[in-house]
Amino acid sequence: MVSVIPGQSRGVVTSMLPSLPLGTSISVRRGRGMTTVVETRTGCSIKVDPASPHLAKKIVDPKIVLIDGVIDSVAQIHRVLSDSAESGRCYLICCRQTSSEVDETIRVNLARGTIRVILVRSRLDDSTVGSMDDIAAYTGSSIISAASGESVSTAFERLASIRGEVWLEGDNLRFAGDPSELLENHMSSLRRDALVNSQEVSDFIGSRLLGLASKQVEILVGDDDLRLSPRTFERIDVSMRSLMTCFRRGVSDEKSPDFSSLGEMGEVIREASSWGLPVPGADASGIISGLRFARDLCTIGFAIIQQPSLDSSSLQEPSNQP
Repeated sequence: MVSVIPGQSRGVVTSMLPSLPLGTSISVRRGRGMTTVVETRTGCSIKVDPASPHLAKKIVDPKIVLIDGVIDSVAQIHRVLSDSAESGRCYLICCRQTSSEVDETIRVNLARGTIRVILVRSRLDDSTVGSMDDIAAYTGSSIISAASGESVSTAFERLASIRGEVWLEGDNLRFAGDPSELLENHMSSLRRDALVNSQEVSDFIGSRLLGLASKQVEILVGDDDLRLSPRTFERIDVSMRSLMTCFRRGVSDEKSPDFSSLGEMGEVIREASSWGLPVPGADASGIISGLRFARDLCTIGFAIIQQPSLDSSSLQEPSNQP
């Protein structure tokens, strides 16, 4: 993919690749300008179940309250709501379930502007399972176990904060800010789980990993470069498909592949093999080895490819869709 990025941006991406953390996402899309630019940002997106009283559009530098249990009375989070009202501090509260009394109290106070709170739920019986663990790892927070007798009051002094903005986009909780040091180990654990479980579980864990990518690199291809190289997106698409074919076939360090059949990707794999890394070969060793090869060869979490082909008419109206 990097080899076909047009303009000076190719050198920018090439130079930053060695320093990108594991889990970085790289996306390529049509830009709004004339030249190709590279933008980077931090943050993540975690699947949650937004609670009904959510009115705060965005909170800044919040304290994190993670309760592995049900909030069935306002008294359980009274200290949090009082501190938000008195100090103006923002809070992100995540629990398994809430009562109508709690929802209504938060809704009324949000409407009055008395508190700054985002309330979300991480159920155990739907697609949000694991989201509380993901939030804890990203923010460096500990989970309050209601079953063991812990409470918000007893844990209040050790509640962690995260620098940056937090907001909801539909069913996704978004963070814009650097993650805690706990995230790397958490993502490594999720990857191990993905390798040893069923395909359904692996797909679910994979979606969590993509959302947790702590850094994103976005390549916005400009109109001038697209006119000079109208097949940019098509060439990227072919390269990524070739790479995925290699991963599906598995890897072998005993037999080299037929590089001529891989096109441009053959040169990338040939160079990788010269470093002593395993290469995709005819003696496929299975999807697990293929995934390990992908992990070791690339720091790229995923790529978003758009517009496999471009014609002259498509260059008249720049698109900003991923």
